[in-house]
Amino acid sequence: MFAIWRLVGRLEQQRAVDDVFTRAAQACEPGGVLGRDQAQRAAGVVLVGEAGTGLTRLARESLDRLVMAGCQPRWVAGAAADPSIPFGAIAGLLPGEWRPDGPELMVLKAVSDHFRAHGGQGGVALVVDDAHLLDVSSAALVAQLALARSAFILLTVHRGQPLPVPLAALLKDGELTRIEVPPLTAESIDELIDQTLAGPVDGVTRHRLHTTAGGRPAVLFELLMSGLETGALREMYNTWKWYGRMTASTRVWEVVLARLAALPPDVRDVLEVVSVGEPLPLGVLEHIVNRDTIGAAERSGLLVSERSGSRVQVRLANPLQACAIRDGLAVAQARHIAGRLASGLASTGMRRADDQLRAAVWQLEAGVVTRPEVLLRAARQARRTDLALAEWCARAAVAAGVGAEAEVFLAQILEVTGRTEQAARILAAVPPEPRLRGERATTEATISYWGQGRTEHALTVLDVSDVEEGWDLARAMRAWILLCEGSTETALATATQVLSPPAIGKASKRAVIWASAGGAGAAGALGRLDIAMRIRRQGKAATPVECVASIAMLINGDIAGAREIAEREYRAAAREHSSFMLGIWAMQHGHIAIATGNSVTAQAQLREAMLHLEETGAGLLGHCLTALACAAALGGDHHQARDWLARADAEHTTTNRVLLPWNERYRAWVSAAEGATSEAIERLRAGAVTARDGQPTVEAHLLYDIARLGEPESVAERLGELAVYLGTPFFAAFASAAGGLAAQEPIAQLARAAAVFRERGHLMLAEELLWTASRRHRQLGNRSSTLLLAEQAADLAARREVTHTPLLTFADTDVMLTAREREIVLLAATNTSREIAIRLGIAVSTVNNHLQAAYAKLGVSGRAELADLLRMGD
Repeated sequence: MFAIWRLVGRLEQQRAVDDVFTRAAQACEPGGVLGRDQAQRAAGVVLVGEAGTGLTRLARESLDRLVMAGCQPRWVAGAAADPSIPFGAIAGLLPGEWRPDGPELMVLKAVSDHFRAHGGQGGVALVVDDAHLLDVSSAALVAQLALARSAFILLTVHRGQPLPVPLAALLKDGELTRIEVPPLTAESIDELIDQTLAGPVDGVTRHRLHTTAGGRPAVLFELLMSGLETGALREMYNTWKWYGRMTASTRVWEVVLARLAALPPDVRDVLEVVSVGEPLPLGVLEHIVNRDTIGAAERSGLLVSERSGSRVQVRLANPLQACAIRDGLAVAQARHIAGRLASGLASTGMRRADDQLRAAVWQLEAGVVTRPEVLLRAARQARRTDLALAEWCARAAVAAGVGAEAEVFLAQILEVTGRTEQAARILAAVPPEPRLRGERATTEATISYWGQGRTEHALTVLDVSDVEEGWDLARAMRAWILLCEGSTETALATATQVLSPPAIGKASKRAVIWASAGGAGAAGALGRLDIAMRIRRQGKAATPVECVASIAMLINGDIAGAREIAEREYRAAAREHSSFMLGIWAMQHGHIAIATGNSVTAQAQLREAMLHLEETGAGLLGHCLTALACAAALGGDHHQARDWLARADAEHTTTNRVLLPWNERYRAWVSAAEGATSEAIERLRAGAVTARDGQPTVEAHLLYDIARLGEPESVAERLGELAVYLGTPFFAAFASAAGGLAAQEPIAQLARAAAVFRERGHLMLAEELLWTASRRHRQLGNRSSTLLLAEQAADLAARREVTHTPLLTFADTDVMLTAREREIVLLAATNTSREIAIRLGIAVSTVNNHLQAAYAKLGVSGRAELADLLRMGD
């Protein structure tokens, strides 16, 4: 695999090598500008970089380019021989008659003469890989070849490793040009990952590969090999994910352990301690082992230190070395090291936020809890990124007798991970405490609403008086549940009770976050985006608040704003290894891709979301599956769409009322993609009725979909009312477009509405209107307008992926089918006339009459030609 990777991210270094060689070769030519001034010629280059950054691969690629330039290649490996044997590394370059006890000057002269006979610096290229490992004699010979310009020299050297004296002198004197080879950029590492894994890679896995590889392709190669060999890296739902912790391959494990065996016992001990705790604060390590021993470990090249803020952290130079060392530890040995680390950290005062989590984990790994007070704090810290770790810490806190607060928190974790009954039992056993009134109420309400579907009970539990402890948190959670129920006006009013002065000055940070999330989400659904953004600022960019802010922007037409938040938060969730939040943000990316007509991207994003939401037991899985069915249908895969819907139906997850209109909308597009537009319109009408009380923005989206599916006359008036109520250009464009599609407005209205959609990133909606306007101008004989609008539509079509909607079918023709003709034509591609008649509730003869009329307009003679015509749009 490593051998077949395309070289990426090294164009600058390759050009630098080429430039040095070109100048050297020109100097060697008869009459060359530098021919009489040997000191001005470059003897060669030294590629310097960290181990694993691909120095050898870059050297091979550079040598291939030199061969193409006419050079004869020679390759020497510095580590290929025992350094105690003279000329051991360059044995392949020695004259056949030379004996080890022969004069070394003869070797120098013979090799130099041989190289010069083949063109010298312009005709022979000599690569010395790992030149820092050359024996003295070999280094002297290479230095002589460089000085005599007998060959073009290319050396690779690990940063921090000293070159043998003869070569170091050449570098110091400028005879060799130093070329830095830094770690690969994130983009280049991504390219290598994508070269290896055919398909999307989930965000957490990609971030872990980035972090562990550290820009070093050799490390990435070993990681991928290990993951694929062990099955830890495997594909699920067309998305690659790493399961479990990252480990080194057997080959790396054997190499590292062999190297460890050659080190003194105290140095091995340092490396073992660091491998368990890395990155480890130097102060903690100094409480455990001798400073001189730490220095010896650094000199071994296996340990490195780096500054992180005010701290110095130590880690293994190669992340795979740490994996290999950890894998080689006996269980009892690893537990003992964890205990030493916990003790060392306690001695430092644990001033950093993550120190609590480290202390808790090391105590638990050691099997001895000496500071139980850190367990609950650690559990709260782990909640965002690792629910399993949060549960482990919470259970340990309960067992250590931390108190009712730990039991309430454990119930919260169990509910988040889908174990509602366990959560309810634990919470019921917790004795009431006034100081935990709000915390307990929100936990019980969460269990009742999301786990048991008992909305009224949840709201009753949260009816906490303003004078009671925790009223702010209870009120904030009440606003959130009201939002999820679609009671947006009440949700906004309830959130305002927490967020308005003077209450906000007394409210806890968690209360402000959840009140902001509920309030911003409600304001966005109501079309009051300015209020939603003001509330968002009160929430100080907390994740729940950013989530509803992105959704609010999306439903109010701001694609760019919604995407910006989603991309930033997705990256943050990947960095934190937060599987649940990664699922949420991948799902939001999927919603955005559906809205923009990018069905392939939408399916990839939603499959990743499903992967994470399924793992965390989130109640949003059913909604994610419904969206995935819509994306598959818009992409033309009707069978897959139905499979996803069947799975969504089997989930039986509690669906928040606020999502019901969206689920109806996505199901409607599955029906529409199959050609059953009447069925789709009925679903959209039902969803619009649900959205009408509290979600006017969503109602507008569903009503406009009805217009797009062929019944604009039935929704134009209501869309006009919503446009006035919501008062933004985006929703005004819905009303104008519906009027234009119904031919109640001039054709120019379609183009103006398209401009609004295009400006806000809704390219598919804009394209639909431009094609429609173009066809109408064609019918009227307006050639210039026809061509102009068609060109604009084609430009938008080129920017999106394959997506099928009725207004895009036969988009670039002058065919104007009626709504019923279009519906029957789409159904006829995969159904008989009798099946169509049964599905639509009409006579078979009516179906055939509509088909004949459509065939005449389309210029086809039957179903076979019709199917071919429909496939042309794919």
